[in-house]
Amino acid sequence: MRSSRAVYLLSAFLLLGAYAPKRAAQSVEHPVWAVTVEDLSPKFVDFYDAAARPGVTPDQRWELWKSKYGFAAVPPIPTRDKIAREQLEDAWPKYAAAMPRLRRGASALAPEPQLRLNSVATLLGARLSLRIRLIAFVGNFHRNAFATGFQNGVSTIAIPLEDSDEEHAIEMTHEFTHAVQRQTGKGWDQQSVASAIFSEGLAMHVVEKLNPGLPANEYLASSPEWFKSCQTRLPQVLSELKPHLADQGASAVADFIYRTGSAGIDREIYCAGWAIIADLQKDGFSLRRLGTMSRVDAEKRIEREFSKHVRAERRRPPER
Repeated sequence: MRSSRAVYLLSAFLLLGAYAPKRAAQSVEHPVWAVTVEDLSPKFVDFYDAAARPGVTPDQRWELWKSKYGFAAVPPIPTRDKIAREQLEDAWPKYAAAMPRLRRGASALAPEPQLRLNSVATLLGARLSLRIRLIAFVGNFHRNAFATGFQNGVSTIAIPLEDSDEEHAIEMTHEFTHAVQRQTGKGWDQQSVASAIFSEGLAMHVVEKLNPGLPANEYLASSPEWFKSCQTRLPQVLSELKPHLADQGASAVADFIYRTGSAGIDREIYCAGWAIIADLQKDGFSLRRLGTMSRVDAEKRIEREFSKHVRAERRRPPER
């Protein structure tokens, strides 16, 4: 399976800090949706040029990374420094070929971020003025875009510059969905396994709507093999997740992203989210309705959908 995009959901933290939630903006008659871009590529280029000098050891490279750059898509778990270093070591041999694109920085982002936010906000029926901060950073070739919290009226998302234009379109759509949902729904400053399943499922189906015609696995940022396993092993995935739906916090969520579960796949939250939101749409829930649902209502809906799947699985005749 190709390396998957690691999205760290609504309570994700940057390696060097976090964004605390604040009260959402009030509804206005003529909302303004605005994106500002913060480009971290100059800091990365400074790190790379220093670390690529002859004789620099891996330990020295890590120290240079921490002092000159220090930005990684890593959740707030005890092993985050270890993960960040492993990401750096894995990606290091790939940076040389990517440097022409990386030196262009945020100008390499396509489609244009403002236009993509407009599309997402329109689809979800946003009636609030939205302020989004987009951090353009250099990641580790794992499609590891992510969203953080909401501070002083601004939601923050982060998009890796090394990815392709098609990947940028998918990633920006996904992360803008999280940002819009956070501001239009209630209670999304906190996170549980159930709310993560809901929000990730919603974001993937918004990606499907705004980027039609791609293989289904692309909407989940997965390989075809992983997607097939997700489909065939869905009952096992749901069975494993169900006792943990109420579990709170980034560590609880990360466990069902990184760890390979009893169904034999990782990223079980994405597998479940894709299936559950698809079922809700079949039941008549529009993306707009789902996108404005409060966290409490979303968690209740997830609980009901899991119970329906479990009952259906129990009624299924045994294979012969």
